[in-house]
Amino acid sequence: MARGPEAFRALRHRDFLWFWSSYFVSNVGSWMQSVAQGWLLFELTNSPLTLGLFSLLRTGMLLFFFLVGGIIADRWDRRLVMICIQIVSLATALGLALLTSVGAAVAV
Repeated sequence: MARGPEAFRALRHRDFLWFWSSYFVSNVGSWMQSVAQGWLLFELTNSPLTLGLFSLLRTGMLLFFFLVGGIIADRWDRRLVMICIQIVSLATALGLALLTSVGAAVAV
């Protein structure tokens, strides 16, 4: 097992470093968005049950889309699929941020 600087030897390759750096930044953004959505939902509803149901449904959707995403990735260009996923993620995060900023995200 490699220890010390040898453990990160693969990161000397530019493309591999770019891939893992962008993957890390994307995941941190997704985690932040997930926490912010839960926080906003709890602020709007003040209901732990609603927050739990939201988390359950979100996890169920992720599991479903993992399966569908695997089929799509096998049939289409993976790079194009990843770019499309990132664009959709950006658009939804930006939309929620704008709705929240202008006060349009309110409990019904």
